[in-house]
Amino acid sequence: MDLAAEFIKHFPIASGRFSLELVPDTVVEAQPDGWRTPIRLFLWDTLDDGKRAIRDIREQEVQWLPAEAADDPRVAAYLEGWAAAVRAIFERHEERLAAGAEIDKSNYFDLPADLVCPEVLQLRRPQTADEFTETLLASKQRLGRFLP
Repeated sequence: MDLAAEFIKHFPIASGRFSLELVPDTVVEAQPDGWRTPIRLFLWDTLDDGKRAIRDIREQEVQWLPAEAADDPRVAAYLEGWAAAVRAIFERHEERLAAGAEIDKSNYFDLPADLVCPEVLQLRRPQTADEFTETLLASKQRLGRFLP
């Protein structure tokens, strides 16, 4: 499996106010400790005319796959489930913002690394994309901490 291609195909992960994107012209390749790449988190505002304007961009190199997980046959399912979990978080925040709620800093993501959770591959139970999504969102130690 081409791990880089498997990772790249999930980008961008976006909603109206949030997007997680690869930095353009990024080379995604293995490092000694695993797979790392710079990712940008865009925070958008919607203007009165309906167009979007960038409010903030946060860029950070993140490790999205540790070296010991590179041969795990579940990597593709993990990445698909992870992308779905991030989308679910974005959508939940979108719903709350559309309803007029303020952003609650206690369950808000600040940096791209906040939204990456490859340590879930250490668990043996999740096997499918849906199981990875559920596992990532169910725990407050993982991505579930960002669910309002």
